[in-house]
Amino acid sequence: MRRLLLLALFAAPLAHAQGLSTGTWTGTLDPARGDDLPVQAAVEECIGGYKVDLTVGGRAVGEAESVRWADSRLRFRFVEPRSRRTYTCSLARRADGALTGACAVPRSRAATLTLSPPAQGAFGCTG
Repeated sequence: MRRLLLLALFAAPLAHAQGLSTGTWTGTLDPARGDDLPVQAAVEECIGGYKVDLTVGGRAVGEAESVRWADSRLRFRFVEPRSRRTYTCSLARRADGALTGACAVPRSRAATLTLSPPAQGAFGCTG
């Protein structure tokens, strides 16, 4: 019984570390051509999965589509308001906790998105 309790205590932080932190992630979108755009990603964990609301270049994008978190990789799609291009993103967690990866655009070079985790996670889902 004591061993089981110790195992549970050590496994709980490990399971949490594999999850996606909730709160507002901040970073940049490097579109390969042009200036970097500031990005904010508000991440919430809901019953059906994660919800990501994006702001790119100071403009609200709204809720990302097809959001999936698995194997320390975040995948989603969004439409960037200035160019109206659809980005399909696949971001991997780095050792420092940030997420980085490519956001592919049809018939164009991929952009690079890098997001730093929130200082402190939040709980709940509004929708």
